[in-house]
Amino acid sequence: MNAKILVIDDVADERGMLTRRLRLRGYDATWTSSASDALQRLAQQRFDLVVADFDMPGGRGDGLLREIRASFSLCELPVIVATKDPSPAAMGAALDAGANDWTAKPFELDWLVTRMAAQLRFLSEFRRVVAAQARLQRRLQVRARMEELGFGDPKRRALLMRELQNELPTGSVSLVYQPQLHLRSGEIGSVEALIRWNSPVLGPVAPSEFIPIAEETGDIAALTEWTIERALRDRERLASRGRPVRMTVNLSASLASDSAFASRLLDLMGPHAEAVGLELTESAIFGNGEEAVANLARFAASGLRIGIDDYGSGMSSLAYLQSLPVHELKIDRSFVSRLTQSQRDPLIVRSTIELAHALELEVVAEGVEDQETLALLRVMGCDLAQGNHVGVPMSVEGLLTFLEDGSVGRLNAPLDINEFLKRAIIES
Repeated sequence: MNAKILVIDDVADERGMLTRRLRLRGYDATWTSSASDALQRLAQQRFDLVVADFDMPGGRGDGLLREIRASFSLCELPVIVATKDPSPAAMGAALDAGANDWTAKPFELDWLVTRMAAQLRFLSEFRRVVAAQARLQRRLQVRARMEELGFGDPKRRALLMRELQNELPTGSVSLVYQPQLHLRSGEIGSVEALIRWNSPVLGPVAPSEFIPIAEETGDIAALTEWTIERALRDRERLASRGRPVRMTVNLSASLASDSAFASRLLDLMGPHAEAVGLELTESAIFGNGEEAVANLARFAASGLRIGIDDYGSGMSSLAYLQSLPVHELKIDRSFVSRLTQSQRDPLIVRSTIELAHALELEVVAEGVEDQETLALLRVMGCDLAQGNHVGVPMSVEGLLTFLEDGSVGRLNAPLDINEFLKRAIIES
């Protein structure tokens, strides 16, 4: 992806010329003439580098730098200042305020591009280190979780993974599918594929137990490939009955930056990529940096639909997600489950839906457990709903029955507002 550059300059001719010339050099450059607008953009979007006029009226360049540094470190956001006074005193003031480097005005493009390239290399290395630290932190968390669940014993872990590998072909590992209701059409257009393991040796094993171990050992790649292959096979069966729903599969954070896995996945799906959706958490993107973004771009280009799972439980902003090849957000169930009992959560959910729509993203609400929540989500303009009220996770045979026996019709019945108010009064 091209580096995203913000040019801050109150001289129209200079900023316009520089922006155009940077675009010709392959940069994704944009400009602003206002310090306040620059700060707002930096808060809402992710830029790789800033070129800022240090000679703005009233010493605003100095103040702007300090405000930028209040939110971004020297490593997180490089800033190159431009000035007509390249004296040691002026440069010292700029560096003291938080500049990474400087260039003289009027701009000498080759010199500036050389300085930018150096700063962008530093930024890339910084992000690589941050991503490596995040991966290490996840591994430590997984290890701690395994020990908490009683799998700290290497013999027990080895037994668990050996049985999982042995039983993948036997049928004891299976997929169930939870329907997602399209709230405008009233139809089931997609399902989430969820893995289940009922081991003849170990008995039922929860995903929260074996998936962290698969991530720790590296077997999560084979498990994910098996999941997608099985989901595509089940989709063919559904399509033969006139029910060609999209299959959504969870992508582990440990695989988000694996380019070799991404290539195998695209080969596996072949021409059926548009029939599959991938869900990954916010941390899977933020913790894996540029490699994860590059893989997402490859997936999206093939026709895969990309969704952010558990949105609201991490630290990303909608504006940042706009710069990614993402198609939908799944609002974390912690907000949806209290939608009819909380004063705060409806405001959060509604504002998230409105902002996501403004960014041309669809919204899935997860954790819908009653008709009142479903009706409220419809009023809010939510696109898709998922939860036990819509449909519990079910086998492919159960899903066919669910889609064909009219069960979906009950979900589209109007809300009995009198009954809802009566129950709300009693519960309060």
